[in-house]
Amino acid sequence: MKDKFSVLYLIGKLKYYYLMKFLFTRMKYIALLICIALSISAYNRDAAYNYAKKWWNSFNLSKYKNYNPDGGDCANFVSQCLIAGGLNLVSMCGSGDAWGLGGTVPNVGAMAKCLKKNGWSYSSKIPTNFEKGDVILYGDQHAVIAVTGYPHVTYAAHNNNRWMAEVYYSPAPTFYHYNGKNGVDCVKTCKPLRCVTDVANEVIQGKYGNGEARFKKLASEGCDGDLVQEEVNRLLS
Repeated sequence: MKDKFSVLYLIGKLKYYYLMKFLFTRMKYIALLICIALSISAYNRDAAYNYAKKWWNSFNLSKYKNYNPDGGDCANFVSQCLIAGGLNLVSMCGSGDAWGLGGTVPNVGAMAKCLKKNGWSYSSKIPTNFEKGDVILYGDQHAVIAVTGYPHVTYAAHNNNRWMAEVYYSPAPTFYHYNGKNGVDCVKTCKPLRCVTDVANEVIQGKYGNGEARFKKLASEGCDGDLVQEEVNRLLS
């Protein structure tokens, strides 16, 4: 009996050991799934779109201020759309930049700084993952919110009030794409770390060449070529 219980004890210990080993080796995948789940719930693009559609030609003065008399309402309007989508701009940007009534960022330059700080990817060309709810900034002069995504991007804006307007290119636009929960939960690669989606978009745009030359250039920048290729395939599928 003693030997029997000893064997059962050992079997139990082995089961526990292999269970722990299984869970440990998969922790990074579990963490990634958690990040994806958080990012999905962090920003509701449909809610941002619906707000833009409702208020593009009027002002929600019950909650916010019209900043046209103070220089323009464009960034304030984009801020309202982002807030409607579930983002907390005071938390993201700090009260020094999100000083507008209702926690908006009324200044275009401050909005650019905030989006970059929170990991939004940005490009002078329309990235293939650009979606409704993303943001287009024209230097420090104008801010608009996308209401249709790649490949035919249109936007909504205040001053002048616009709905489904075509993107213009003078002054040059910068396209800001939301990557995850406050923009920080994207899968990263390279040294220094970058969002793999940003790298994949540059691959699609031809920056890294083709074939073996592409993988060598990615490797020279510390990037995981296989991971980048998987993202390229996903974006093009």
